This record gives sequence, C-alpha cells and structure tokens, in this order.
Amino acid sequence: MAEDFIRNSKCCQISNQDVMHQVLWGINDTLKSLGKEVDDYHIVPFSFVPDENEELTREVSSKLSLGVPQEDLSVVEQLNDQQRNAFDTLCDERGAYFVDGPGGTEKSFLYKVLLAHIRSRGFVTLVVAT
Repeated sequence: MAEDFIRNSKCCQISNQDVMHQVLWGINDTLKSLGKEVDDYHIVPFSFVPDENEELTREVSSKLSLGVPQEDLSVVEQLNDQQRNAFDTLCDERGAYFVDGPGGTEKSFLYKVLLAHIRSRGFVTLVVAT
C-alpha cells in the first residue's frame, strides 16, 4: 500500500511520515466500512482520530497529488478559435462557469485542456454535470 502512495504522488516528493499517514487513512477507511477504526487495534503509538478539517485536507491533498499528464498540457495549441477564446477567458477570471454547446463541438476536449492547465497551477478543480 505504501508503494502505491509513493508511486501515485507524481507531482512532488512525499515524506515517510506522509506515506505512513496515507496508509493509516487507507486502513482506517476500510475499517470504517466494517464499523471499526485504527484506534480500536492500538497498532500505532498515538491516537488516530481524524477531525473534519483533516479529512478535508486529505481529500484536497489527494486531488493535488494526481499530477497532470504532459500530453494534456501540450495540446493548448490544438484549440480552435472559439475554444481558445473560452480557454483564455476561463483562465483569466476566477469563478464558476457553464460551458454549453451542441454535440460534436469538442467541449470535452476543451474541458481536458482547461483542467490540465488549472491543475498544473496547483489548483483543485471540481467538475460537475447538470
């Protein structure tokens, strides 16, 4: 399990302590599904009772550690004029946006490029469908 966390932390070097916490979180998640927790087994010399802020931090950290495929970053030049206009507008201004268009207008490609660009700048992205 520890090797998986190390291998999947593509964007940055992960410390042994961070790996241990990630492993404990993974074990704790599995145990929670069985109605137990890590603390029930006294396997670590400290209390492992995460609070809501730690859980949120963990979720954000896991999203940031995903990394961005280089091929997704290099396709900005392939955007057509309308996509490039949308890309530039969305990257220059913060907020929530709704991208709409008929099928076949390459919205998914635009999303892919946008998400890669935003994530490469260290931001967490949230994509929802309506």
